[in-house]
Amino acid sequence: MKTLNECPRRYVHHHVVGRGGWPGGPRQDDADVALAWRLGSRRPHSDLMMRAVSDGIRDRLWADHQDEAWSAGAAEAMLRSRIDESIRMQDGCVDAMELDSLVEGGWERLRAIERAPLISLLERGERIDEWMPLDRLDPLRQDGARLYAAPDLLARSGSTWHLVRISAQIGRREPLESQRLELGMLLAWALEQPGLPREPARFIIHRLGWRGHRWLSWRQRCSETWLRDSRALVEHDLAALSQARWKAGPFTELELLPTTDQKRICRGCGYREICPGAKRLLVFSDM
Repeated sequence: MKTLNECPRRYVHHHVVGRGGWPGGPRQDDADVALAWRLGSRRPHSDLMMRAVSDGIRDRLWADHQDEAWSAGAAEAMLRSRIDESIRMQDGCVDAMELDSLVEGGWERLRAIERAPLISLLERGERIDEWMPLDRLDPLRQDGARLYAAPDLLARSGSTWHLVRISAQIGRREPLESQRLELGMLLAWALEQPGLPREPARFIIHRLGWRGHRWLSWRQRCSETWLRDSRALVEHDLAALSQARWKAGPFTELELLPTTDQKRICRGCGYREICPGAKRLLVFSDM
């Protein structure tokens, strides 16, 4: 819901107009839908690098969980391949010097993950009774909506379960309140899983994030209050989405929707070349 809060027009353009327009999607042959999906999927190259890092971390965790050999050389080559391919798919070409720089930044993160808090315990087999990596795209249903609230890692130490979200870049160690409430939905996911406890206090949520050339950890024990506040945030965001769709009308008139007032967000948006709001913000604000 971050995009909805930042720019309702961009969110509706991508998730309503562009819905089903991905390659192989049910509406991929509709040129307008496919274009809306493609523009909405554009990301800064640094974001594509961080996505490749997340994939590499998942590979590493799965290899460790299955007691399979993990090769640093192969992992670095796969990281380069993933970054290269994602940029080519988006932009058609890759600058070699930029690619080298992105791989260097990504490999620093991936290589250091074994020393990250909690992950290092898994590597040494200490104080963790059982654990497994997860697919964070495993959806959770709330009010008819699909929410992606699964952790990247689930671990048990004694009677306490740890729900771990890994972020390849964070602004600070302590999450913002909105981020903390989003993290609280990991508990909502856990309470729906068979075999896991039903008492919130038996869970601790962790955020491992990269900042300043190292992995930093934040953790908080769960509670009913945290869960209630997190669910309330989701309900608020779903109501805001419904309101945005209503404002756009039956023919999805995007010009009826508000846009961001932040140049940083606008410059990173794939729709900026066709959005009148972007032209006003980026041109007139610099005059």
